[in-house]
Amino acid sequence: MNALIVKAASATGAGQNQRGITLIDLLIVMAIVFITAGIGLPSFAHLLSDNRAQMYVKTLQRDIIYMRHYAINYGQPVTICPLDGGKCVNDWSKDISIFIDLNLNRKRNDDEKLLKLLPDPRLGDTLTYPRHGITFRTDGSINGFQSGTFRYCPDTLDSKLSKGLVVNQAGRPRFRDEDISCKK
Repeated sequence: MNALIVKAASATGAGQNQRGITLIDLLIVMAIVFITAGIGLPSFAHLLSDNRAQMYVKTLQRDIIYMRHYAINYGQPVTICPLDGGKCVNDWSKDISIFIDLNLNRKRNDDEKLLKLLPDPRLGDTLTYPRHGITFRTDGSINGFQSGTFRYCPDTLDSKLSKGLVVNQAGRPRFRDEDISCKK
């Protein structure tokens, strides 16, 4: 009977000296983790760039819709543009200002209210638009020939993850994903 108990105890490992994880076990696990991370991280960076581009363009679309409705509802022209010294410039890498533009001159005077400030694109990303700004008239249409396509390119000027936002002469924005490049 005692022999049977000893045999059962040795089969389950009871009574034997148990050791912890060996250095080889630890190195194998670490190698697996590093290989998995090496495969997954580039895909994750790709996903982050795509998400950043989508979110910026969606925010821009929402702000354009907001300023168009503001111009219609309050009967005041509204301009969106990057400002330098209070004047609209064609450098869309700067913060983008949305302000009431009473005299339609695309300059922000002291009596013209700043409605919103959209932060500039992340460093390394590019936002372009073919005009110095967009001014919405009180009927919701764009003043003059200011229609065009906003192009947001994450990381590089010819990124495959680039997004576009077309603003037509009626002032309505729509998304565009194909053939977007920020190269001039």
